[in-house]
Amino acid sequence: MAYAPHRREARSSRIGQAVRRAREHSAVRGYRAAAAAIGRIPTRLSLPVGKALLVGSYFAWPTKRRIILANASHVLQLPASDRRVRHLARRIYATYAQFIIELMRLPRLPASEPARLVRGAANQGDESFFALFERYRAEGRGMIVVSAHIGSIDMMAGSMAYRGLPCYGVADDSAYPELFEAINEQRRRWGIQVIPWKNLRRTFKALRDGGIVGLVVDWGYRAEDVPVKLFGEWATLPAGPVMLAARTNAPIVPDTYKDIATNISTSCSGLRPGVTWTAGVIPTGAAVKTVSKTGYTEYHICGDLTVTGSGYLTGSAPASDSVIIIENGSLSVANNAAVNTSRTAIVFTGDNNWPAQVNFPIARSFIQSGADMAHIPISPPMRPWPEVTGHE
Repeated sequence: MAYAPHRREARSSRIGQAVRRAREHSAVRGYRAAAAAIGRIPTRLSLPVGKALLVGSYFAWPTKRRIILANASHVLQLPASDRRVRHLARRIYATYAQFIIELMRLPRLPASEPARLVRGAANQGDESFFALFERYRAEGRGMIVVSAHIGSIDMMAGSMAYRGLPCYGVADDSAYPELFEAINEQRRRWGIQVIPWKNLRRTFKALRDGGIVGLVVDWGYRAEDVPVKLFGEWATLPAGPVMLAARTNAPIVPDTYKDIATNISTSCSGLRPGVTWTAGVIPTGAAVKTVSKTGYTEYHICGDLTVTGSGYLTGSAPASDSVIIIENGSLSVANNAAVNTSRTAIVFTGDNNWPAQVNFPIARSFIQSGADMAHIPISPPMRPWPEVTGHE
């Protein structure tokens, strides 16, 4: 997926082909070595290094930097010299570093990891996607899912395939075939079947059999593709999805993956008085900082958090997402608590001066329904409560 078909290299001499093969072997060995190292290093260490390297390439590659600045300038409607444009350009590189780190870590994690990490709300996440799939399957139709290099598309596809959906990815195998195969080893672990981009017969069959065919459509401008307006200017998107939809009667479904727990900043300024949160009653006071975000709300807990009571933590059947950010503190579940954390992520962060842990009275309390705890290993290793996960 890293190389679009219209940008593959032209045929070259035997010497050129030998150089290309040597370069490919080096790329594959480098990828495998980097993936093995990153899989052993916690993300709190590997991610800053990866971001620093990618942002470094932003400064070291003037041609690409000018393209990114021009695009960011157009989106923000500001001059390329504006600091906000340059900040956005650097963030684009840093975000792509996160995608690469996630992709390289996955081979050393259980095959179920994407399904565990990818969660969604009933009206906009995996549940609605499953409902859509069942609807079209009942009509004898497949689905064409289009996305771009926004978030971890491999994570998203792996989540759906591991849950049993017939997922296919169309990708270019002609640029670096050996690297293509190395990455596809991981995709096959989840159940994704990768179709080389020239194999139209297999693509048509997958759709007519009711499968889900995934296509990445951010290839860049080509005069023969479909004209569309993006941010007020004409651009093009590949004609392939439209052609497939017209010939197979499969709908085109846009899909993106967003990590709701990224780019979180602290708000407590080192204070840690601690908070007791009774289910259904959102706490107030100096130890709780509420930050409204687009599509969700952050609750910053200054110090230790104790949850108690019964019912939904943030109120009756929450209609929006929440992120509870525990700064420099631990999470404790009170005796006899029965707390439902639907549509809520729990994130641990801090300045590395205070240990963080999860304190849970086994068999006398529980958290249920989709809590996602991030940035701290869970202790003890055995999880006695359902639907709560921990990852770094």
